[in-house]
Amino acid sequence: MLGVLTDAMLYLQLHVGDPGVNGTTNVAALSARAPITFGDPSGRQVSNTADVTWFAPGADETITHCSIWTSDGDFWWGGALEPNYDVITGVNLTIPAGAVVGALP
Repeated sequence: MLGVLTDAMLYLQLHVGDPGVNGTTNVAALSARAPITFGDPSGRQVSNTADVTWFAPGADETITHCSIWTSDGDFWWGGALEPNYDVITGVNLTIPAGAVVGALP
C-alpha cells in the first residue's frame, strides 16, 4: 500500500466541506482534480512533495477539505485542510508542498 501511495499517479480534488465517505460531497466549484505526489512515509505520515496549483479559478469560495483520487477515478481518502484556502476569481490557487498530510495506519 505504501509503495502505491508514493509511486502511483494520484490527484487532489478540493471541497468546501467534508467530502463524505465516497469523496463526492461538497465538491468545490474549482472541481478539476490536479496531480499530486507524496514522499516516503515519515513518522506514520505522508505529505505532498510539490506545490499543487489551479489556474484562474472562476468562483470565490473557501476550500476547507480535499480528497485524493487515483488515475482510474477511485476515491482513496478525504479530510480537512489546515489552514483553509480562500479562492478568489481569476487568481491562481496554490497549495504548497507539505500542506496535504495523511496519517498512515
